[in-house]
Amino acid sequence: MKSTVFSLMAIVISLTGWSQENYFARSAEERARIQSNWMNTKFQLDSFTADKVFLVNLKYAQKVDSLNSTSGSIQTNQLLQLQREKDSDLKMVFSIEQYKKYTEWKKKIKDNSKNLKMKPNSKSNHL
Repeated sequence: MKSTVFSLMAIVISLTGWSQENYFARSAEERARIQSNWMNTKFQLDSFTADKVFLVNLKYAQKVDSLNSTSGSIQTNQLLQLQREKDSDLKMVFSIEQYKKYTEWKKKIKDNSKNLKMKPNSKSNHL
């Protein structure tokens, strides 16, 4: 479960190139815009799809904020459930090829995060 959370965080952070603290200090709308701009570039979205992707990203950024403000922290199972729901929504918005690229990219990030955890000198091993 811990590796899954790490992978999800790696996915979110990799969208931005910023540190976790800087990213989550931003508003839900800013985070959704960052994710959407990245997806627009990475998956070559047309303007109609880009608008829908932004709405999906905003919906889930707001849900994360809501969970965090309600409970003071987000539980792993809640985060995983939101990610599954978001993936389902994105599948309905993306073309088949775009969704395939999205899932391949997520797998690559997850694999990379596992590889980082396996390195003996990796910072994540010391957390």
